[in-house]
Order: sequence, then C-alpha cells, then structure tokens
Amino acid sequence: MQKSLSDMAKYIKGIISSIPETYSIKPMFNHIASDTNIRNGVLSYRDFLYLVCDRLTVDGSLYDKPLKEERNGVISHPSFMEGYPYFNYIRSVLFNIGSHGTFTENNASLEISDMESLTTVLNSGGIPSKSKIPVSKMITVLKFLGSCGILFNGIDLDEKKPDITKVMSLEISYPENPFMLTGLKVMAIAQKNLNPKPGGIYDVFLRCDYRALSNEGIETVSVLKDFVNALPAGVQDFILRLYQIYEDNGLTCGVNIYIPEITFTYFHKNKEICSLRATCETGYRFLLKAQNTQKYADTIKTFPMSLQEKIAMGYGCDRRKFGNPCVKGCHGFSFALDESILDISQDIMKWIDAEMSNLMKK
Repeated sequence: MQKSLSDMAKYIKGIISSIPETYSIKPMFNHIASDTNIRNGVLSYRDFLYLVCDRLTVDGSLYDKPLKEERNGVISHPSFMEGYPYFNYIRSVLFNIGSHGTFTENNASLEISDMESLTTVLNSGGIPSKSKIPVSKMITVLKFLGSCGILFNGIDLDEKKPDITKVMSLEISYPENPFMLTGLKVMAIAQKNLNPKPGGIYDVFLRCDYRALSNEGIETVSVLKDFVNALPAGVQDFILRLYQIYEDNGLTCGVNIYIPEITFTYFHKNKEICSLRATCETGYRFLLKAQNTQKYADTIKTFPMSLQEKIAMGYGCDRRKFGNPCVKGCHGFSFALDESILDISQDIMKWIDAEMSNLMKK
C-alpha cells in the first residue's frame, strides 16, 4: 500500500546523512568557497532539508495525490517520481537552483537567468529527465519554498495568479543563513557528477551525503552507520555485528541507494546471501536468502518454534505466496528491523553461520 506524502517526508528525514564536524573537500569545489564555508553550507543545507521534511509531514495532505490502484487493488512499489511527484518537484527545483544558479557578489544569492532550466524533473535516480514541471506546480513549489524561508526576487508570489512565463530571471536568497546556498550548490554539483554504476549510490542530493564532497569517497560501513541511525540502539549493534561477520567471511557488499529505497546486499562470490533494505512502504527489513536449510536441520531444531515455523514455510512473493502485504519476501526470509529481532538475534547468528559453513564447502 502506498504511504502518504507525510509518511514519505518522515522517512526521507530519517535517511538524511549524519554529518561530522570536519572532513576533507575535493579540489573540484575550491572555486565555490573555502573548505570551512562549504562544510558550514552543507550543515545549513541539511538543516533546510529537515525543515522541508517537517513542513511536508505537517501539511503533506495539502499536496498529496495518491496513485490510482491497479486492477488487483495493489500499487506495486511506485517510484519516487511517480508516487510522490510533489516532493520530487521540490527536490528537482532545489537541484536546478544549485545546478544552474550563479552566485552574485559575496555568495549571498544565486541568480537564475534561464527560467526553463528550473523546470527539469529529476527521475528517481537523481538524473535529469525529459519531463518538465507544469507551470501551476512550479508556482506551488516556489510558494512552498518561500514558506520555508527562501526568497525569490523577480516574481511576486503574493499575486493571485503569478505569471512565471513573464519572469526573465530570479535572484534567490536565504536570509536565515546564506551559507545554505553554498551547501545547496556543492551538493547539486556532487549529484550531477556522481555517475553511479548500475546498482550503486544514485542519490546524494536529497540525503545531503557529504561523502560525495570528500577525498575519502563513499565507504560502505560509513553509509551503513547512517542507515541504522533511525533504529533502536540494540538493533544498530546487531546490524554492525552482522556486517563484521560478513567482512570476516569475505562477503562483498553492494550498496544501492535509489530514492526512496536503500539496499545493502551481501554476496558470496556472485550468490546473494542476505540484504538490509529500507523503504517507506515496508520499513527497515533484514532478509536472509537461505537455500541450504535442509543441510543443517539439527541447528534449526534449536530455534524458537515461531522461527522454525517461518523457515518451514519458506519465502517468496508475499502477496502471491502468502496473501500478505509486501515485505520484500522475494529476496529471502524477511524480518522487521525493530526490537523484536533482538529476541532471535543469537538464533539468526547461528543460522547465518550454518548457511555460510555450507556455502564454504562448495
């Protein structure tokens, strides 16, 4: 079932990156500002994204337009672009301002001289598409951003029907903290120059992922620590222990961040073993793609009966196999990453050990 715009805003706020006080900055950004001002700007841009999410959480129903249900009454995993177009318009306008805006004196504002450049819609992967933001939606988005503190000099948004087609240029400022525009600018450039590989990190802009600016690059364990931030402390420890086990066993980890889904998939050679997944619709899940359970039946008999029954049922498409809402069961035995998993965490560790032992024998 598709979640509301308010729900999506809460979810996006939860996946925005935690930002340290200091980190290196790639030389390619030196022409924009000093390293210190860039770091201050990124923090301010992060805070602005929090504000956008908070406003949409409260007022999302004013802009929400849920997708029509499919014939079987189910909407299957709508993309961010399709399922939450208004939020994506906001994301797109902010990206376009950062990507196409040029700084005025003292970096106090950004100027857009080509209004057409503001209308490009980002797809769910953060890449400019051929779609354009309708004029009526553009006005609504500019008013929304205005309510968040951004000023647009060059158009009177208080008019009953502002005519954006007559606007020749816009000067955009953020009096609350002008550094925010620096953060917006560098994150838009980072997104534009990301060039992800298939199944890689597609979004840094909406998550304000400072790592894309850093010489150190984007390390899996660092992104994983961001992923677990929204979870209870005990669950965070459990996931990081799993990560260490997989590292020790030589598994490789593929990270896929394609808004709104985040996935960490672990492979033995080219074989998918398990994954950590988060979406607004399914929440945070751990999925174990065990395929050798019959080879360690004695180990499974030591598990709690509820876990034994789950294993006996197998896994597959939640809707088709079990008649339940999707919890990504096609990718393995699915567990919610909440405190309930702590009750069986030791059993899952034993399960993984038994599965890995069988794999290593091959």
